[in-house]
Amino acid sequence: MTEQRFVCRLTPQEEREWRETTGRALYAAAREVRKEPDGMSLHLPGSDDWLEKAAGLVRSERRCCPFLTFTLRVDSDETGIELRMSAPPEAVSLLHEEVDVQQRLAAE
Repeated sequence: MTEQRFVCRLTPQEEREWRETTGRALYAAAREVRKEPDGMSLHLPGSDDWLEKAAGLVRSERRCCPFLTFTLRVDSDETGIELRMSAPPEAVSLLHEEVDVQQRLAAE
């Protein structure tokens, strides 16, 4: 059996650019960011604009991190959007590390 690798397919430069633009915007807008036992969740504003941004994030993350599973929950009254990202047990720490990085960036 071959060992599955859990790595992002972005180059270091692409990952840095993502964190400084898209990542920073998402985390800044998030009402709450939580580390979950199987990954993480972002609680975003419920507007159509944020729904499109969350879907765009899923679209791009599927290409760079194919081992992630996404769940998008949208409240019918536009009060909020929850985006959950789940990973296999061996890769959960990658998502938790991303939460830590984004929280450090937000504090700068």
